[in-house]
Amino acid sequence: MLSSFAARRPVVYLGAAAVLGAVIVVARPWRLISVTGLVVAILKSSQLSSMVMSAMSAADFDRDSRPYE
Repeated sequence: MLSSFAARRPVVYLGAAAVLGAVIVVARPWRLISVTGLVVAILKSSQLSSMVMSAMSAADFDRDSRPYE
């Protein structure tokens, strides 16, 4: 959808992208969320811990230590 709009009206597309970029720079959304709070939220996520546990249980460490088999 965006590529067809950009092909028909490239100047309007470029202007909209510039305005959106300026709004993002002025609003600074990355300053609204503290890095520490974000890290704590990620670490507390049950999905992350279950994903790590499943990855560790799926790994075959014994096979990795024997390179010629």
